[in-house]
Amino acid sequence: INNTSAVENVNIHISKLGNILTIKSDAAIMHLYLVDVSGKVLVNDRLASVDTTSITLPASGVFVLFLETSQGYIARKVIHN
Repeated sequence: INNTSAVENVNIHISKLGNILTIKSDAAIMHLYLVDVSGKVLVNDRLASVDTTSITLPASGVFVLFLETSQGYIARKVIHN
C-alpha cells in the first residue's frame, strides 16, 4: 500500500488492518471502486462526499483501488496477503 501521496493536489492516506482498508482524503470521496487483476469490479460504492471511508477486502490478492474525489481520480495498488 502506498500510504501517503499527492495526486491532483489530493493527499490520501490508506491503511490496512486485517482485511479492513481505511481511506482518508483531504478531498471529498464521491465514488470508490475495488478491482481485481482480472478487471472484475469487487466493490462499487457511491459515497456522500466523505473524507474517510472503510471497505472490507475480499480474499488475498492484488487489487486496484480507484477513487473519484472532488479534485479528480486516484488509483492505488493494494496487496492483501
